[in-house]
Amino acid sequence: MLSDTIPLLTDSTLIESVHLITNDTLVIKVQQVASSGGEKSSILDYVLKNGITILLALIAGIIALIQVKSNVISQARIKWMEDLRENLSELCELSMKTLICYINHKRTENEEQRDFYNNYVSSFSRFKIVSNKIYLLLNSKNPIHRQIEILIGNIDILIGGSHIDTTNQDDISAILNQIMKHSKQVFKEEWKRSKKVFKP
Repeated sequence: MLSDTIPLLTDSTLIESVHLITNDTLVIKVQQVASSGGEKSSILDYVLKNGITILLALIAGIIALIQVKSNVISQARIKWMEDLRENLSELCELSMKTLICYINHKRTENEEQRDFYNNYVSSFSRFKIVSNKIYLLLNSKNPIHRQIEILIGNIDILIGGSHIDTTNQDDISAILNQIMKHSKQVFKEEWKRSKKVFKP
C-alpha cells in the first residue's frame, strides 16, 4: 500500500517526497536522486573551471582592446605633430620669402619689379594657406597654442598690410623665434602624452 508522503534530508541531498511502497523501492529512488546530485556536482565543477578560463580570456580581450585604442590615439598624436612641424617650417620660410620679395619689388623697376611683386603675391597667398592649416591644427583653448596663433597673426599684419613698408627681416625673425620657442613646448608635451599607454 502507499504510505503518506515523507520528506527526507541527507548530508548531500534533500528529497522533497518519496511514496513508500516497499523498502526496495525506497532504496532505488534514493540512489537515483543521489546519482543525479553527483551529475549536478560534476556540471557545477565543469562550469567553474571553464568559467575561470572564460573570465581570463575576457580580461585579456579587454586589455588588448584598450592597448589598440591607446596605440591609435598615440599614432594620431604623432601624425598631428608631424603635420604641425611641417607647416610651421614652411610658414617660417614663406614669412621671410614674402617680405624679401616685397623689399626687392620696391628696390627694382620695370619688368623685374613686376616679377618680384608677382612672387610677393604668390608667396603671401601660400603663407595664408599654410597659416590657416596651422590654425586648424591648434587648440585655441590651450594657452601655448593661442600664443602661436597670435604670433602668426602678427606676421600676417606685418607682411600683408600697410605695415610692410616699415617691416624688416629682424622684425619677422624675432616673431619666428617666439613661434619656435612655443612650438618646442607643444611638441615636448605632446610627445610625452603619445608615449603613455593609456589615454590621460
